[in-house]
Order: sequence, then C-alpha cells, then structure tokens
Amino acid sequence: MNKIIMILVAVEILMCHQSISQEWAHEGAEWYYDYGIFYYVGYIKITYEGDTVINDQHCKILTKTRITKDLTTYQYDTVFLGNEYTWSDGDKVYIYRHEQFYTLYDFAAQPGDWWIIPETYYTNSCDTIGRIQVDSISSIVINNSTLRVLYCSEYENSHWSLGPKIIEKIGSVYSYMLPEVNTNCGIADLFEGGALRCYSDNDFGLYSTGIASECDYIVSVEKDEVPEKSFEVIPNPSDNYITFISKLFIPDNIEVFDIFGRSQKKINIKNERELIDISGLSKGVYFILINYKKKNFSYKFIKN
Repeated sequence: MNKIIMILVAVEILMCHQSISQEWAHEGAEWYYDYGIFYYVGYIKITYEGDTVINDQHCKILTKTRITKDLTTYQYDTVFLGNEYTWSDGDKVYIYRHEQFYTLYDFAAQPGDWWIIPETYYTNSCDTIGRIQVDSISSIVINNSTLRVLYCSEYENSHWSLGPKIIEKIGSVYSYMLPEVNTNCGIADLFEGGALRCYSDNDFGLYSTGIASECDYIVSVEKDEVPEKSFEVIPNPSDNYITFISKLFIPDNIEVFDIFGRSQKKINIKNERELIDISGLSKGVYFILINYKKKNFSYKFIKN
C-alpha cells in the first residue's frame, strides 16, 4: 500500500513539474531575438517583468528592449520598445491589442485550423489583423520537457504572419515572437524582431537555437576591418539578378536572409563582382550577411 502511495505521489510531482515547465512566461522568462537592418545589428530582448489585470483578466507583462550597434559609427544604443500583455489558459496564449484579447498561439490546434492574429505595430499599407493556419503538428523534447509544436503558414492575402514553426512555451522559432508584416501589403521594410536566439526561465533552463554564439552577442567589427561602403549590391531594388561587388577584399562567404531571419541562399564568393540569381525569392526586403575573418555584418537589398 505504501509503495502504491509513493508511486502516486511521484507521478503527481512529475505532472506538476511538467505543468510548470510548460507554463507561458514562467518566472525569470527571457527571450532573445536576432535583429539587423541597414547598418544596425543586435538583438531584441523580451522579459517577463510582472503581472497586471486588464478587463478583469490576470495578465503577464512582457517588456521589449532593442540593443543595437551602428556599424558606421560603432556606437551602441538601447531602446525600450514597450510592453506586451499576455495570458494563457494552458492551450492558448492571448495578447492584448486594440482593447481586446487576440489569440497569439493555439497549441490545441489541429491541421487545417486557423485563427486571427493582430498587428504588432502600425503601418500605412497593412491591415490591423492577419490570419495564420496550421499545416501540421508534432512534439519535441527540450530540457526533459515534452512540448507541442505547430507548423504554420500565412493565410492567403494575410498581411501578418508568425513564422513556420512555433513551440509550446517558447513561441515562434524561425521568426519573432509577435506577428510581423509580409509582402502581401507591399514591400516589408519594417520589422521589430528576427529569429529566436534563446529562451530561458528559472525552471526550464536555457534553450538556444544556435544562430548566435551567445544570447546577447553583437557582431564585433572594428573600424579598420570593414570600412564603410566596402560592399555594394546593384541594381537595388532588382527583379531577378543582383551583382554583389566587393571593393576592397573578397569575403569568405555570404548568405541571404529574409526579414524573419530565415536563410534563403548561401554563396561562396570567388570574384570581386559576383552575379547572384534572386529570381526564386519572393518580393520583399532581404539581407546579405557577409563573413570576413570570422566577423559578420549585413547589407540590405530589395527584391521587386
């Protein structure tokens, strides 16, 4: 009898621990997202800062901060981007926008299900809401916790998307936590955050996607290592081909990313002028990540 009781207690403790480990925005929760636009590189940090009540609903306050380095002036900057107010019922994560709560993630969703997502920031040409749909589902074990996974795509004509992979407790992996604009409402030249670098909280521990050597890493570029305007892309914007011009030296390699941090092409550079086929890319803003002597920085171009 005592043995049965001990087993039941152990199972209850395990289930309680599993529930805590999957809690949205658990104590100490921190997210780090990649960021890079024009000559600014760095990261977005989102932290769970406390609780509040909105419309009689208990919410968790998530604070957003952008930390960047200007590769032309070599100055660092820290900008407070505001707070987000979220809550979860265990299956869904909700976010407060436009004086109401929208579903941000739905981990009980099945293939074919869809929901409305809100804008993250105002744009002149985009709708205030978007729509995503679930293509498939699975699960993954991270830090001894079994987490549900959604594989999603943006709905036809939706102006906002969440990225292709969303993990329970963690959120979007290949994109920002919050909805970002896409090319359905014109060329997207504005975004708040990129792909996930790291997630951690006091119970779950650290999860790193591996896209950065450290969660808070900012590319190190010295003034005499990569002079301003060392590279050029012409024509910019372009339809099918761009020419990447290296004016002072040939980089080790370059890689093309979309605004959500997803790799699109990898190119080994052999010449000072390299013709690159971009006909297979969708319309929008892209970044060329240039690697030279184990240092990186980015160059923006637009695909028409």
